[in-house]
Amino acid sequence: MRERGMKFRIHQLLDESEILLPTYEPPPRNPELEARIQNLRAEQENREYARMVQSIAQLKQGTATTIGQEYREIHKEMTTHLITGAQYLLSIVGTFFALFIGSSLVVPEFSPRIVFGIIGALIVALAEIYFIIRDDIRKETSKKTK
Repeated sequence: MRERGMKFRIHQLLDESEILLPTYEPPPRNPELEARIQNLRAEQENREYARMVQSIAQLKQGTATTIGQEYREIHKEMTTHLITGAQYLLSIVGTFFALFIGSSLVVPEFSPRIVFGIIGALIVALAEIYFIIRDDIRKETSKKTK
C-alpha cells in the first residue's frame, strides 16, 4: 500500500467502512397460483369440517347406531379380548406343565425339566402373539373396507 502512495492500511480502511445491502423485495405472486392455493385451502377446510360433523350428520340421517348397539359392540369386543387373553395364558401354562411332567420320563433331574418347560412355554407364547397380532390386523383391515 505504501508503494502506491496510500497512507492507510487495509484494516484501517475496512474498520471505518460500511456494507450497504439492498433490501429483499419478493417477486409478486402469480395470480393463478394464488387462486389455486385459495381453492385448495377451501377444500381442506371443507374436508376437516365434514370430518368434525360426521357423527352429527349421521344422527340426522338416522344411520348412527344407538347407545345400546354401541354398548353391545363394546361388550362383545371386550369379551373377545378377555377370552383371547385367557386362552393365551392357559396355553402357555399348559405347555409348561406338559413339558415339565413329560420330560420327567426322560430326565429325572428337576432343573432340566424346568428349563424344558420354560423354553417350550416361550416358544408357544411367541407363536400365540404372532397369531393374535395377525388376527387383529385382519380384523382391522376388514373394518376399514366395510
